[in-house]
Amino acid sequence: MNVTIISASKMSTKTQTMPTPLWYLRIIMPLALIVLSLTSSPAFAQQSLETFLRHAKEYNFDNREAQTLVKQRMHEATQAWAHLLPSLSIQADYIRNQYLGAADIPTGEPATGGILPTRQVIITPSDQRDVSLSATLPLVNFSTWADIGTATANRDAQQARLAATELDVEKTVAQTYYQFVGAREVARAARRTLTAAEDNVRYIDTRAKAGLALDLDSKRALAEVERDRQAIEDADYSVTTLRRSLETLTGIRVEEDSTSIPLEFPKDTLYNDTTLNNWLQSLDTLPSVQAALYDQHAANHTASSSEAALYPSLSLQFAETFTNATGFGESPYYSVKLLASWKIDFSSSKSADAQKAAAEASTVRYERERSAVADALFNDWHSVRTQIAKSRAAGSSLIASRSALAVAREKYGSGNATFLEVVQAERDAFSAEVTDIQAHEDLASAWAILRLSAGQSLVKP
Repeated sequence: MNVTIISASKMSTKTQTMPTPLWYLRIIMPLALIVLSLTSSPAFAQQSLETFLRHAKEYNFDNREAQTLVKQRMHEATQAWAHLLPSLSIQADYIRNQYLGAADIPTGEPATGGILPTRQVIITPSDQRDVSLSATLPLVNFSTWADIGTATANRDAQQARLAATELDVEKTVAQTYYQFVGAREVARAARRTLTAAEDNVRYIDTRAKAGLALDLDSKRALAEVERDRQAIEDADYSVTTLRRSLETLTGIRVEEDSTSIPLEFPKDTLYNDTTLNNWLQSLDTLPSVQAALYDQHAANHTASSSEAALYPSLSLQFAETFTNATGFGESPYYSVKLLASWKIDFSSSKSADAQKAAAEASTVRYERERSAVADALFNDWHSVRTQIAKSRAAGSSLIASRSALAVAREKYGSGNATFLEVVQAERDAFSAEVTDIQAHEDLASAWAILRLSAGQSLVKP
């Protein structure tokens, strides 16, 4: 007799002619399908996740911008320290005077004959040339020291913010990567389902010719084929857009060759021995919290700098001048000055008050950031636990759906069920497979996000 053997794991049908007892099919077929469903095929990606993460570290736009800002803050910190060094200046002047200013002055006693020796002194030459060299060294300037503290804190904050940005980029890349791999698995499952639906059409046509199937069954089988083609188009669209997103994030093209790398989803044992408190222990060392803390330090230094503007400052200046308008003096000549300045300005006092208020606001922002990171760790940890349960439930549901599909097909083959029941069982099996893929994808993403929220990079050192 003709017996249709349909593998649920491959979602395809094969028509073979064999003298097989019906009782044998009723016992062996469901068991074989359950065993096949327990052996899940691994998801595949053309490149490993770490390959994308390493490339994103240097290519990603957010990372590159943060790296540039680190360089800017480092130069600003060096500039603040440079304010303690002497400042040098050179000034050269050329003056064209309308009248020559000169005088003859005696240089000694009259000589024989009553001639008085003289020397001409140029007071304002027609072409006057002056060159001045000066160096100023700050001795006491409280505002400069406070500015150094501000620039140093800003540099440290940006370095921490760079580390936080790299972790955020890893989160986005990991989520997109797992979504892409999951979408490809859904597309493959949809194609397997389409193959099974096309086999069903041929099988129904064979039965219809023998008078064992209704015309309605043929129409339903054709409708299922078209429905599965729509599912393939939706899955292919997701694959295409996610591939594009992954390439934009990392700057690396997703390979399309035949070499595939198995994607290992995290195992449940990774979470069984870790408590929430273990993850929260790293809270104060996380880059985003450190960045907020350094921002607070910078605001405090800025407030101190504004207040220090009300204090006197002291500096030392050395100058040497070269000129051809010497007058009664000599050229070159030098001068040394000790300069003390004290500016009393009401607006500076109010500026200091405003900066103190800004420092208080930065303290609130630090506390808010610390609380937000703690909440994120709390949510991510519970998300992992939830995804574990959902993944296990999805696996059980997939096994049950495939078993139900095998029973429905067996009953239809023996005339004890309608084709509508087979169609519904196939839909349920495909839906369960998609849910199982998404559950594995969500679990992998949840685990990656938890690690990154705790400051643990996914890239191996």
